[in-house]
Amino acid sequence: MDLGSCFIGGFAWPVPQAFASAVSACRFEQGDVLYSDAAAYHAWPEGAGALSYHIQVLDPPRAARALTRESEGKRFFANWESPVEIELTRLTEGRCERHATSQGRLFSCLWRGDVALLQPDTEPAPEPPALQRDLHRQLDTALPAFRSHFEAERPGRAGCLYISVVDRASDASRAKARAIESVLSEAFLLAVCDLDPAAAGLPRAERFHPALLLRGLAVDVGDPAPVEALLKAFLYSPVEGKTDRFALSRHGLLVV
Repeated sequence: MDLGSCFIGGFAWPVPQAFASAVSACRFEQGDVLYSDAAAYHAWPEGAGALSYHIQVLDPPRAARALTRESEGKRFFANWESPVEIELTRLTEGRCERHATSQGRLFSCLWRGDVALLQPDTEPAPEPPALQRDLHRQLDTALPAFRSHFEAERPGRAGCLYISVVDRASDASRAKARAIESVLSEAFLLAVCDLDPAAAGLPRAERFHPALLLRGLAVDVGDPAPVEALLKAFLYSPVEGKTDRFALSRHGLLVV
């Protein structure tokens, strides 16, 4: 899975990386335009040939969408229920509709690919997805899938395995994943595997935020100590006179 793609993976509709903050916050704003087909983002009107739906957000007004890490989950769930007004164009039927709906329903329409979810009168309210912290708790459960993958790809080769969660809607998360790969590849031979929650064999995988994936790094060294030392040097900045509080488990799972 390409962490540098111009679209955020996991959605039924193509959602450009330009909407990463909207996806992270579950807040789409006035002027946001979304298409059901990727070609419509690249060439218009030529790209509209196979386009079925076109959504333009009319309200709420545009505002700063930056999130702090501490507020991310709370902000997402609060916005899930907040109102949004949209114009839905059904190109195959040649008509436009206005809907007063919720941010969660708009998010779910993009996620599941079902425009019926926009209509509160006919569809039950969708449940918000489980976020990064919830997926992080499932790293142990994903371990067999990664071991199976790397055993098939590299039979008989022992080593360490580091698994972490990557949020494709977060520039910081994608940059961190690339930097960890770079740090380890400078010292060791490395193989990379990205799995979505379903491919990793997690129970109720469909409940996780669509932008989340699990990244496994197979490191050709049998001793985890030098791997953890490199990760600590990158991930942790000690403060002189303060107790060392580094815990690799906050970032990922390292096993032999």
